[in-house]
Order: sequence, then C-alpha cells, then structure tokens
Amino acid sequence: MKYISARTVKNSDSKSTEFMSLNNCGAFIDTDKPIVTNRPDGRMDFQLIYIKKGAIEFTENGAKSIACGGSVILFRPREPQKYRTAEDGTTFYWVHFSGSEAEKLLDFFVGRALNVGNFVEFEEFCNDAARAFASGAENCQLYSVGRLLSLIALLSQKVGKSDAARMREMLEPAVLDMHTYFEVARSNDEYASLCGLSKAHFIRTFHSVFGVPPQKYRTGIIMREAKHLLKGGMSVGDVADSLGFADRFYFSRLFKKYFGTPPKEYK
Repeated sequence: MKYISARTVKNSDSKSTEFMSLNNCGAFIDTDKPIVTNRPDGRMDFQLIYIKKGAIEFTENGAKSIACGGSVILFRPREPQKYRTAEDGTTFYWVHFSGSEAEKLLDFFVGRALNVGNFVEFEEFCNDAARAFASGAENCQLYSVGRLLSLIALLSQKVGKSDAARMREMLEPAVLDMHTYFEVARSNDEYASLCGLSKAHFIRTFHSVFGVPPQKYRTGIIMREAKHLLKGGMSVGDVADSLGFADRFYFSRLFKKYFGTPPKEYK
C-alpha cells in the first residue's frame, strides 16, 4: 500500500474566507488493510473523494451504501463522515478545500456519491499538488487552486453526461486496448484493472453497454481483422499466427462459426 499526502496549512481542518483555498490532498493506493474514517461532526471544509478502483462503504443516516470505482463522493462542511474501504486493493484520492464560493461551485452535485467514470485528472491533480507543496514551490497555493477550479468544472461536465456516456467513458481504456492490441490475450481481470473496476463490475458494465461479454467483443474484433488480412492475400496459417492463435484449426473453426465459411475459402 502506498500513501500520499500534502497539506498547505498547519491545521488542515480549517475554513478560508478567500474565493477558494486548498487545505490538503492525498491518496491511498492499493490498500492492503481497511482504511477507516469516522468523523461524527465532519470537518470545517469540503472533501471530494475519487475512487479509482475498488470500493468504499459509507454510512448515511444509519444506512450503508457502496461507491465503486469511477465514483466521486462529496462531504460538505460539518456533515458526518463515516466511511471505509470495502475491499483490499482499493485506490482512492481525496482533496480538502474551502472558500467563499465553494458551495456555489458545487451546486450541481446532488447526493453523496456520483458515478462519473474514469477521472484521471483527479489523480493527476492530487499527485501534482502533493509534489508542489512537498517541494515548497513558489506560488503553489495559487497554482493548485487554479487546477482545483478546473477539476470542479470538469466534474460538473462529467455529472452532466448521460449514464450511457459515463459508462462508455469508464470502459474506454479496455476498449482501446482491445482494438489496439487485439492479438494479445488479456484476461477480464486485466481489462478490469485498466478501467479501475472490479472484475464483476467491469463485466456487468461492459455487457450493459455493448450487449456482449468483453471476451466475445474482443473475438469479434479479431475476426474482422482476420477477414481484412485474408482479403489482403495472407495465408490462413500466417493470419492465425499474427492474431495470436497457437492452434490454427481452432482459428479455422472460430472463423467458420462467425462467417459461415472456412477461412481457406474466404478471399
């Protein structure tokens, strides 16, 4: 497990009268034990948490809920904070901030947790801000506040997207990998990791968006590529080899299953 943290003031649980002020930020990466937070009276500032992968269980009015990878959780000032990682291997980033306009800037955020899909900008912000404050870089507060405002604006855009668009965005790393490296046989665990999701969540979301399981989707890409290569004059054996098939007979059977004709007859 890796822990990242940086604070801008001695007491990070504070409220600023400035337009916007960053108090601290950080991350827990690949947790190997439960990370538990219990603040019955909350904090004086706002907190945003982005779950890159894994899950966080939070308690709201006595009821427990789960936020999975791709979700953002918001705690406003003085709201009770009771949450914990729900599984090992969870990675999440957080930022604490306050300011005279913070509430107005976050009026688009309804509820406790929203699924926004991949949010690499949140991860980059926390890493960059932590490095800037750790190094004592000049004007790092001004730099970080500018980045934070951009982050909130981007979050508002993500929240405004349809559920289908957010799910597609969430799956984008795996889909891009399938199209780019279709000859590489990756497991669903590996594809899920690319998207920062659990295996079960990845498979369920993928099927919902594309109508087929991930491996069947990848096989369709491979078969279409096989047609293209055969039309280009490649032999059946060379096509099978180039697409990662160790068994040429299995490739031929699969091709016939998809297109109704053996690859040797397809020209």
